[in-house]
Amino acid sequence: MRKPVWKIFLLGALIGVLSFLVVYGVTPLDPTRVNWIGLGYDEWDIQQRYAGWMAYRNSDWRLPLGDANAWGYPAENGVNIAFSDSVPWVCVLFKLLSPLLPQTFQWEGIYALAGFALQGGAAAMLLSLFLNSWLTTSAATLFFTFSPVLLERAFRHTSLASHYLILFALYFYFKYRRTPGKYPWPMFLLPAVAVGITPYFLPMVAVFILAMCVDQVRLSRKPAGPLLYFLGSCACGIAAAFAIGSVGHGYSATREEGAYGHYAMNLNAVLNPRSCGGYTWSQFLPQREQLYGQYDGFNYLGVGVMAFLALDLVLLLWIAARRPGAGQRLQRALGRNMTVLLVCLFLTVFAVSNVVCFDGAELFTVPLPRPLVALCSVFRASSRLFYPVYYLLMLAAVVVFAKALAIFGKQRFLLAGVVAFAGLQLFDLSGAIMQKHADMDQRAQNSLGLPAELQELSGYRVLYVTDELVAWGSRNVLCAVYGPGMKTNTWDTNTSPAATGPNWYYMNQTQEQLQQGQYSEDTLYVTIDAARYEQWQRTFADADVRFVTWEVEDPRGPYYFMLPVHSGAE
Repeated sequence: MRKPVWKIFLLGALIGVLSFLVVYGVTPLDPTRVNWIGLGYDEWDIQQRYAGWMAYRNSDWRLPLGDANAWGYPAENGVNIAFSDSVPWVCVLFKLLSPLLPQTFQWEGIYALAGFALQGGAAAMLLSLFLNSWLTTSAATLFFTFSPVLLERAFRHTSLASHYLILFALYFYFKYRRTPGKYPWPMFLLPAVAVGITPYFLPMVAVFILAMCVDQVRLSRKPAGPLLYFLGSCACGIAAAFAIGSVGHGYSATREEGAYGHYAMNLNAVLNPRSCGGYTWSQFLPQREQLYGQYDGFNYLGVGVMAFLALDLVLLLWIAARRPGAGQRLQRALGRNMTVLLVCLFLTVFAVSNVVCFDGAELFTVPLPRPLVALCSVFRASSRLFYPVYYLLMLAAVVVFAKALAIFGKQRFLLAGVVAFAGLQLFDLSGAIMQKHADMDQRAQNSLGLPAELQELSGYRVLYVTDELVAWGSRNVLCAVYGPGMKTNTWDTNTSPAATGPNWYYMNQTQEQLQQGQYSEDTLYVTIDAARYEQWQRTFADADVRFVTWEVEDPRGPYYFMLPVHSGAE
């Protein structure tokens, strides 16, 4: 008996929340705790996102919505947070709430928890299209809430852990593809939501909107309605991108020439439990070699899912060999799903890229025209485009098993089978799950080691970062001492911003002023150049300033600060 979809969603959301707590505990849910962010998570991108949020919170409201004029100061529009992966829609929400929030506030944990809840809710809704039992749906949802790619991205690249967008797109696709003339309005808006989280999800959801429209045209032979729906949905996504500022406004979409093929998916990805952070993703399979930037192409399926798919294949072969008419039924099933199969083929080929590798060997390279490479490099980390295929494989593992048991009249074994393979999957991933939980607990006890003089900087209006710290090198500083209301000449983005020119002019001008013994009382100065720091100490020996050294775990050495003393910094 079918249950109301909202109840199914709530059940899945609860499973998602519990899954999050099992893996990460409650440490990241304290919005005033930022020490674990300042120390990085697997790599340093979490610092980039937090710095982008702080800059955006300190900025004026303006259009496009994502521009942070407190970042890249004194450029008029500053830097757009879409290029710091700071999840623009989330930043907009919390900026609206900013007057009610504490001075120190991070939303990483809150958004990650919400993402897991939405992942579970969307997965349960998707599974309910094919399963009738609440218990079976609940057990199968665990495959999606403990998805290895979800766990690997959360907090490392929180925006890229928004896999619920893919699951919602799949839900609407399978629900409405065979209902000509019926178009789900939430699916229509998915591109606009995706653009405001990370543009990488735009093609992942748009391709299923296109697939649904193609299937409707195949059934109705009337292309006008589906075409208008698809174009309107794309227009919503483009409008959202312009509103945020992730397109236009002087930014380049192609960030790195030759990047396509570098951050690609190795052919061993689905069975390779190797990722950033050195986690033990499998209790059974060894880690395999990779090339180039393929560490970003983590798409390990898990032994539970792979074993489930293997059993499904055996059952299908058995049915084809023993059941009359099974071949014809299989052909009809393939025909019904031809569009989605072509989508999977396209996404897989794009993810693998034109540089085809297996383990530590480059098998061959397909030469591509330079304009096409530039176009593909818009989504330079092509391995991420495999995510929809990844989740379709998870879905297929459960659905094919259910249909096979129905053919055999053995539906009573469905729940036991799903529970068994879900248990196998969780055991396979148990090492990584325990490592992540213990790691987050340990991070809660760590300290940034920030000197007392740098812990209260409310009297300063500008954080001036010298040239060798601009952009990537300033992450620790921005996370630790960049406070509410402050502007900074630095930034940390994935593309060169329009602020580059004004920023360098400002830095040169400020350097000249410092050499002449001039400084601003509302400005906090920082460098990693020991010689420059000594020069500051000589130049301003008689000035009313303080000099502070912050020892950090950084191969470049400590950070050196000059703090003018004023009424707000006694």
